[in-house]
Amino acid sequence: MKINIALIRTDGQTQPRERLDTNVVSDYAEMLDALPPVTVFREGNNYWLADGFHRHAAHVKAKLEQISADVRNGTVDDARLFAAGANAAHGLRRTIADKRRAVRIVLWHPLAEDWSDRQIATHCGVSHTFVARSRLDLNGAVVARSDTKPNPEPATLPTDAVADPSSGPPERPTAKTELPKGLDPDVAMKLLAAIAQSDVLRRLKLDLDAIARRVEQCRENTAARQFPFQQFVRPFREVTLYVWNAEPFCTCPEPHAGQPGCRLCASTGWLTRGAFHNSAIPKDHKQACWFFRDGDWLTAEQAGEL
Repeated sequence: MKINIALIRTDGQTQPRERLDTNVVSDYAEMLDALPPVTVFREGNNYWLADGFHRHAAHVKAKLEQISADVRNGTVDDARLFAAGANAAHGLRRTIADKRRAVRIVLWHPLAEDWSDRQIATHCGVSHTFVARSRLDLNGAVVARSDTKPNPEPATLPTDAVADPSSGPPERPTAKTELPKGLDPDVAMKLLAAIAQSDVLRRLKLDLDAIARRVEQCRENTAARQFPFQQFVRPFREVTLYVWNAEPFCTCPEPHAGQPGCRLCASTGWLTRGAFHNSAIPKDHKQACWFFRDGDWLTAEQAGEL
């Protein structure tokens, strides 16, 4: 069926790729009639894009008002989980970063909290060892899941998952290319400085998630049978999500970004992940944000955040 492109939402963190390929978008824009429908999940008046971000961008580039879509009923969480496995067998070949992003979507997903590494691997089209390495990146330690033997030893928090307060100051990330036209150098430097300092948030996230998963391991211990695991683990995951949304994410799009009086960024020059995905920020404002990914400066469209 055809639906109005303006109804489709791409701000629900359903993008399974690290970034959009502008060359592919341009190629698709010249062959729109041959493209398969995109997949969206309808939640009330919201149509969450779950598969077909390059196709959607191509239609936007061609300034079309409608697009063919496979419309399914479901929530934004359903769309995220579907998206994580959508590009495994079709579309532009995924990069390692794309695969890692898809796996992380599932690792953080509430509907997949009990999935084993092999289940996640099957869903995302990767190996179970790739999932284990991705979990290591997130948690600081590979934690046993239901497809592994339970650890008979008492669960302890791994030392490499805990922030080391004695470590030196983090290095500021450096760009591979010059600043793009239109990006204020002062604002760019403020974002890079914030990213460098955000290591403390990343470590806090690892600590919280490692504790939660270690507690889950105790389920196999008969002595802990009466322990309310879910009531304990869920708050940890909620707090971890708050920390994740607090990380520096992109530059502030306001003309006076980083200056006293800027209400959007509180004079910092940058927005958190949670602030950027706030539905109250107009889409045209989000289009003016810049993202720093893998040493490159990307627009919101290139970063797949629109």
